[in-house]
Amino acid sequence: MKTTSAISDILVSAKPAELVELEQQLCEAMQKHQSVYKRIEPLREKTNPQIHTPLAPKTDATIEAAEKMIAELEATQSALSRTADEIQSKISTIKPAYTAAVAAKLAPIRSRAANDILLAVGTLYSAIEIFNASSDALKQSGTVTVLAIPKRFEVLDHFIAKIERL
Repeated sequence: MKTTSAISDILVSAKPAELVELEQQLCEAMQKHQSVYKRIEPLREKTNPQIHTPLAPKTDATIEAAEKMIAELEATQSALSRTADEIQSKISTIKPAYTAAVAAKLAPIRSRAANDILLAVGTLYSAIEIFNASSDALKQSGTVTVLAIPKRFEVLDHFIAKIERL
């Protein structure tokens, strides 16, 4: 738990303020874009003469007003899309440096974890050897029928090989 907290602290502390601000701006732009979309959809019904509403009869003037409002909202939506694209572009220029900084700060933690894994695997295989040797001794004495544990675990060995390459 303490290590997880330390990793979270690294992620937060390494993130540049500019990146945090840009991500917030992007989120706001996307929310506004969605809000505009929600406002456009009901207006589309007002422009369709095939759909009748009992409360407000459709006239050429109401249809024209709805079409004008849709055009304005679509222009706003388009501007928000351009803004979001620009923000995303800025984020993509900052993100590689942030990722590199995080990787550099996490390297010692990952190295310690890899060493701990290698030690644990060594301990596991040693314990298996002892268990199997004692099982063999029991079999030879004829007192108990026992099954041996496999001496190697292919899946575990596969991941250990990856860790050793780090």
